[in-house]
Order: sequence, then C-alpha cells, then structure tokens
Amino acid sequence: MLWYVVIELLVLHNPEGREIDINPAEITSLRETAPDDTPGKDLAPGIRCVVGLTDGKYASVVETCQSIRKSITSEIDRLQREEK
Repeated sequence: MLWYVVIELLVLHNPEGREIDINPAEITSLRETAPDDTPGKDLAPGIRCVVGLTDGKYASVVETCQSIRKSITSEIDRLQREEK
C-alpha cells in the first residue's frame, strides 16, 4: 500500500525577498511589530510580523500578521469543506 502525505506550506518572505516555507501546523504565535521596533534593536527594517515556531525559533517576515492569519484560516476552512 502506498501512502501520500501532503503538507501545504505557507510561503512567506524575509526582508531581502527570499522565500521562507513554513508548515502552518508549526506556528505557535504571530507578533505584529510596533512602530517603536526600530532598526538596531532586534528587527531588520521591513519586518511586519514575527512568526513563532514550535522548535523555539522565530521567522521575521515582511507579510502582516493579519494576512498570515487570514491565509491559515482560509486553508482550514477549505480543508473542512473538503471533509464533508
């Protein structure tokens, strides 16, 4: 018997435009950056959202937390419709 595992990865981008593929099931938190998150502190310019991952690491991305949350929610809704 042959089994296929399909994982839908969320494609996000770092400030240099490189793609970061993230498994949505591995996301633990989304933190929107604040206007006082100035360069020279912890974040590079252009970072809009810090994505917390289950391995304790973080991905700093240019997408907004709202758009990431919307993508995840849309995918969950789609999968639930397919189950019915």
